[in-house]
Amino acid sequence: MVKKLFDEKFPPGTQFGTPLFAPPAVKGPPPGPPPGLVARIVNLVTFKRQRDQAAARRQSDALAARHERDVAKAVAAGLPLDQMTGRLAESMEVTGNDLRALATERAQRVRNRLVNSGHIAAERLFLAQSADPARQDKGPRVLLTLQ
Repeated sequence: MVKKLFDEKFPPGTQFGTPLFAPPAVKGPPPGPPPGLVARIVNLVTFKRQRDQAAARRQSDALAARHERDVAKAVAAGLPLDQMTGRLAESMEVTGNDLRALATERAQRVRNRLVNSGHIAAERLFLAQSADPARQDKGPRVLLTLQ
């Protein structure tokens, strides 16, 4: 699941995505030395140029197929899990509302734990929000008041 999220956020081959291999350079057949008249006629009759071009095309196709297999392996393997989770965590934005929701959920879980363990009656525990909005944005705080 982490790999799927990572590949959606950072597609393979991008700056932060899974690095891919560079495609192979495709070269045509090397030109031979200019032959004499008899050699040119023999090459023309035996289709030497077409054979050389076909051989170069086969070699280029084989290199391209190997490159595609290597890219598929790299995409399937991906980066190590700790690198993927680290890059995903760096790219996430956490807003003040997210932090307040987290604090509320934590407070509710602590209250439920105390009630469910049987040490404190439910009517003795209250969850209250701070009335002062300036105090809410000063960072994580836990205020305990006893009555």
